[in-house]
Amino acid sequence: MKISMPMKLTAADSNTRTVTGRIVTWNEQGSTSAGLTVFKNNSIDLGKNVKLLWEHRTEKPLGKLIAAEITDQGIEASFKIAGTLAGDDYLTGAAEGLRDGLSVGVKVNAWSNEEGVMTIESAQLLS
Repeated sequence: MKISMPMKLTAADSNTRTVTGRIVTWNEQGSTSAGLTVFKNNSIDLGKNVKLLWEHRTEKPLGKLIAAEITDQGIEASFKIAGTLAGDDYLTGAAEGLRDGLSVGVKVNAWSNEEGVMTIESAQLLS
């Protein structure tokens, strides 16, 4: 099962062509493409070759993951944006506050249903 969950973008830098933000928060209920969802602490494997996609479309990569930190609150990640027209458009929109979020996409490996809320126990970032 694949799901996505929106989060806030916290920084965009057109000079270094990077964007940074929390891509997931632990133990906080959110609305995903699969309905109400909670990610348990450390439930996501970062994997390799993770791409930043335009609207979760695999044919529209904008950049790639260059750094990630797993914290007690969730995962903070930075992405390097490609020097393409789509990358330029994304950076401009992010710098001007028009694109102000990130949405994690994961492949769910293990989950439970707790009172109608999907609780993710194990997942991997989509690459």
